[in-house]
Amino acid sequence: MVYEGGGVPLVSLIISNYNGIKYVKKCLESCLNMSYPNYEIIFVDDCSTDGSFEFVKEFLGSNSRVKIIKNEENMGYVNVNNIGFKHANGDYIVFLNNDTEVSPLWLNEIVKVMEADPTIGAAQPKILNMRNRKRIDSLGAFTDPLGYVYPNLVSHEVREVLFAVGTAIIVRRSAIKEALLGGLPYDPDYVNYYEDFDLCWRIRLAGHRIVCVPTSVIYHDTRMRSRYDSTPFWTFHITKNQIMNMLKNYSLTNMLRYVPLLLILESAKAFIFFRSRPRHNISVLKAILWIFRNLRSIWKKRLMINRSIRKVNDSAITQLMENCNFIYLYRMFKQAISKG
Repeated sequence: MVYEGGGVPLVSLIISNYNGIKYVKKCLESCLNMSYPNYEIIFVDDCSTDGSFEFVKEFLGSNSRVKIIKNEENMGYVNVNNIGFKHANGDYIVFLNNDTEVSPLWLNEIVKVMEADPTIGAAQPKILNMRNRKRIDSLGAFTDPLGYVYPNLVSHEVREVLFAVGTAIIVRRSAIKEALLGGLPYDPDYVNYYEDFDLCWRIRLAGHRIVCVPTSVIYHDTRMRSRYDSTPFWTFHITKNQIMNMLKNYSLTNMLRYVPLLLILESAKAFIFFRSRPRHNISVLKAILWIFRNLRSIWKKRLMINRSIRKVNDSAITQLMENCNFIYLYRMFKQAISKG
């Protein structure tokens, strides 16, 4: 295994955990069985109550590669990863979910690609479903100009994607340092969802590329994620974070072009489908209200991004966006009409 410059870069794997007793053993065992020779594991427990922290402490407490951190209070997924980042020493930083299993060569393959191309700031492996190992869970993602996400479906070669998904994302330290917001990789206001897109958007604004490396393979057990997806909590954070992404990261011209349209679209959707999903649509309206209440702090972050991070114009990002928002609008109103 030969890397540019002859050395083997140190990789820091940050694994966040909250009540993951069903998953952490498989995840950690697979990480310890990697063939990549130079890595550290930073395991951050978010005040778990299911015994998973105690299990990991007993399982790995004597391993010199592993740092185990326990939060005294539940701080949420985004903050857990930020805490892990502060303890990371690697040339590359991996944010890895606890419900994953990595293949032995996954890190070799993805680091090899990134070492060969210094323009790559972040990457993700091919993520397959844990229970059906032929089914693709993620190859990275694209969005339309309004921020609605569409999956990458190409799997046979290294391909540029708009953003890498947070299940497993590797970032070059030099690139993430250029994209830090208030000294942190993830914006704490996101709590959960879209924080990966926001981080990747800033990495792109700093002038770096993001790719998927299909020869690097991990497996993801989506059962933990499904407990939260499609809940009012999910709806609230997806909506507010989607809007916040555009307010913070777009140029002024594109922000004025797309944010009002997104606000109109989400408000209309909430009112049209209110009777069929009242709790979700209340969450949409609460998210929009949250945006207006916190507009001053969002704007401060926007100014920080434009002054300290942005090195390229929006075309570097928008050229990777799909113009699908009008298809979404058409489907939404067609669905509304069919419901009478």
